[in-house]
Amino acid sequence: MRPSRIVLAAEVHAALLAANGAPDAHEPVAMLGGHQRGDTAHVAACPVLPNVAVHADRFAVEPAAFAAAEASLRACGLTWLGFAHGHRGGSAAPSCADRALLWRDCVQVVVGAEGVRAFWFAGEACLPLPIQVSAVPA
Repeated sequence: MRPSRIVLAAEVHAALLAANGAPDAHEPVAMLGGHQRGDTAHVAACPVLPNVAVHADRFAVEPAAFAAAEASLRACGLTWLGFAHGHRGGSAAPSCADRALLWRDCVQVVVGAEGVRAFWFAGEACLPLPIQVSAVPA
């Protein structure tokens, strides 16, 4: 079910900004874990995943790394909600490649020079989702 808003734990927000600011040749990528309550996705964790993309301006995750991170979230009582990735020095909007390649029907968070934004891709539609940062754990 598509959430109508996202609540990021303050620690998740800080971790996403830090990952996007770290020196690396590739876009940072993380899994989003938490719970959906009603129409709100509460993100409580964002384990960073190795980016194995060939191109520096893309991200790709090995299936085994995805499975291990998802199992780790479940072991903590969390559910996989989607992905976050960064556009170092770029926009927090989905790129043309993102619009073509990102998984559908899950939360997609993009970190850019102007901050953190969230989206939901459904078919060809890219729907922005409002984000709230909360000091209270999700």
